[in-house]
Amino acid sequence: MLARAAKRQVEVVADTLTSDAVQCLMAYDWPGNVRELANAMEYAWIVAGGQPITAVHLPHDVRGGGRMPATVGFPTVAYPPSSYPMTAPPAVGIAPETTAGGQPKTLADVEMEYILQMYAKNKFNKQLTANELGISLKTLYNKLHKYEEERQQRAG
Repeated sequence: MLARAAKRQVEVVADTLTSDAVQCLMAYDWPGNVRELANAMEYAWIVAGGQPITAVHLPHDVRGGGRMPATVGFPTVAYPPSSYPMTAPPAVGIAPETTAGGQPKTLADVEMEYILQMYAKNKFNKQLTANELGISLKTLYNKLHKYEEERQQRAG
C-alpha cells in the first residue's frame, strides 16, 4: 500500500515506516478495509514529506485518537511571507506558524493541512470530503495530486 501511495517500488519504501507507525497500524481495527489502509498510507506519505513515517504522520483515528472533535480542522491564520514589509506580527500575542525550515507557512501550506485534516476526518472518503469542503470531486483529486507532486519535488 505504501509503495502504491508513494508511486515507488516496494524496495524503495520498505524501510519508510518506523516501528511506532507499524504498531499503530497493527493495533487499528480497519473498519474501512483495505481501501482505508491504502488511503491512510497515501495520507501518511504526503504528510511525512519523504521522511520516515512515524505514528505522528498517520491519520488521527489510526493513531488511536478516535473520531476527531468537530473543532479540529479549522486552519490557523498564517502571516504573509517575510518578504512583505511587516515590522511585527499583529499584537494578538500569537507568533506566526512556521514550517520545519523556520519559514512562515504560506496560504498553500495552510490549505493543504486543512484539506488533509478534512480528508482524514471523513475517513478518506474523497466524495464526502469534497462535499464538506464545497469543492468538486475533480478539484479535490487535483489538489491531492498537486500536494503529492510538491512533496516529491521537496524530497528530491
